[in-house]
Amino acid sequence: MGSAIAYGFYSTFLKVKVPKEKEETFKFSWFLGFVGFFNDFLLLPLFPIFSWIGLEPFEWPNSHTIILLSANAFIGTFVSDYTWAQAVVRLGPLITTLGLTLTFPISLFVDILFNGASYNVLYYLGSFLIFGAFGVIAFIDYKETEKEEAEKKLKQSEASGVNDSERESLKEDE
Repeated sequence: MGSAIAYGFYSTFLKVKVPKEKEETFKFSWFLGFVGFFNDFLLLPLFPIFSWIGLEPFEWPNSHTIILLSANAFIGTFVSDYTWAQAVVRLGPLITTLGLTLTFPISLFVDILFNGASYNVLYYLGSFLIFGAFGVIAFIDYKETEKEEAEKKLKQSEASGVNDSERESLKEDE
């Protein structure tokens, strides 16, 4: 529960701190670099402590495991975090999080296709609800964005001295 709350704060904070007008100039690589730096700075000291108290014994991995961990760090962490941060800034935390929940029904269908698994009807109902929620929220967000853009065009036309008939035309487009 705590990690879900922290994720909610983190993604919302990112969206608030990077408004639409700053999306193009925001340095995602710097942002993720600092996240990694602070994770290392704050979490690395816990390794010897956990090993010392016996909670999590530490041992160096072999070279094959280091290669696999490095590949996972690049593909599974860096690329996914970068695309996630882009999605939060461009789409917002709600749509991004709902998009991430689509992995559950997608993995269910992949498991059925490739492994021949069978599931209870509740799994299918849950998958349908997840897809439905994503579709509804995405549609509502699309309509809100469309309305905001139309209002922005109207304000720009008023500021630039567009005549009344052109302004009425813009209002009809809404």
